[in-house]
Amino acid sequence: MLAYRPIIYKPFPDMVNETAERLGASPQNVILGWLLKRGIYPLVKCRGAHIDDNLNQAQQTKDSISDEDLEKFKCADVGMKFSAEWFAKIWKTHNEAPGGVSEEDVQMLVGMGVEEARAREVLVQCDGNLDAAMDAAFA
Repeated sequence: MLAYRPIIYKPFPDMVNETAERLGASPQNVILGWLLKRGIYPLVKCRGAHIDDNLNQAQQTKDSISDEDLEKFKCADVGMKFSAEWFAKIWKTHNEAPGGVSEEDVQMLVGMGVEEARAREVLVQCDGNLDAAMDAAFA
């Protein structure tokens, strides 16, 4: 099983941030470690120092995630009701507005640090494709 771009969507659930703080790891590495611990291999886009961080730190974090952490992660919910897995919930609707711009996608980009006007602009340029808009916004 693969998880494509599992760390791009923010904000992260509180239990991810709390676990990251406790383990001295980034929230991204907690998510990658959590996926690896469960036998899911994440595909992430990264450059430079992030490559080493995503490969090595995620492996170390995976070994530090406890069974209790795994139970807490099962309760993560971002408000969508299609899957018990919070990262999968995002995928259910992330490309639902082909050719259009959904407010949800605009807010997703804004939550990732893109100014609202820029978020709308790249979504329009990319015909509502959130993946392409993320690439454009952070290029």
